[in-house]
Amino acid sequence: MIITEGFLIVGLVINLRKRRKAEQFLRESKQDVQSLAVRLIKTQEEELSRLSRELHDDLTQRLAGLAIDAGILEKKLMTVQDGASQELRSLKIKLIDVSEDVHNLSRQLHPSILDDMGLVEAVKSEIAIFAKRTGLALSSELQELPDSIPYDVALCLYRVIQEGLRNIEKHAETSEAHISLNALSDGLRLTIQDHGIGFDNNALRNQAGLGLSSMKERVRLINGTMSINAAPGKGMGIEIFIPLREEHDQAAGTDR
Repeated sequence: MIITEGFLIVGLVINLRKRRKAEQFLRESKQDVQSLAVRLIKTQEEELSRLSRELHDDLTQRLAGLAIDAGILEKKLMTVQDGASQELRSLKIKLIDVSEDVHNLSRQLHPSILDDMGLVEAVKSEIAIFAKRTGLALSSELQELPDSIPYDVALCLYRVIQEGLRNIEKHAETSEAHISLNALSDGLRLTIQDHGIGFDNNALRNQAGLGLSSMKERVRLINGTMSINAAPGKGMGIEIFIPLREEHDQAAGTDR
């Protein structure tokens, strides 16, 4: 009897050790995955920043130069051949349009306005450009935010808004949407609401799209929470809360 009980105790101890090792392995694996996700997002942002600089500093300037040259030729030909002048005027307008598109693409890749003007102004600019391009009636409520918001938090919210707008454009089938960004006593709250076709919220849990999944991952990496509420015919709402505790500010800083 004593021997049997001894074997049972030894077996329990061994199982307990195995369980602890398994739990430790899972914790380390989770940390490795989170660390990898952080590195991937950081690498992606660095590459987008590089591409943005190349587009802005090279291609945009060259297109602007071509538009100026076309304008000069247009003036010279106005008194010579009206048809050629009209063609050059059309070419100049197209070059200006392409230059603006490249400039907007550069902003999409790396929001320099976020560095220069802060999150609220960057979001205002993004909303204005999106509304002009799509014709969507996009209302907003953007409160003044603390100057001490860490850059990783500001970039996360900006990217989430970009992705949310793309999602509305692709899937919502609506002409109206609303964005609000508010400062609370303990953090920031972002809501993105459309009045489109919506979908079954339960189905989303089993099959979230890549855009929504990337939004969730970005929010999770800065200790935020993201909830989605949708119903067929009633649109979709995204609500995000980012805590802004003192220790998070000290840990994140304003490194860029």
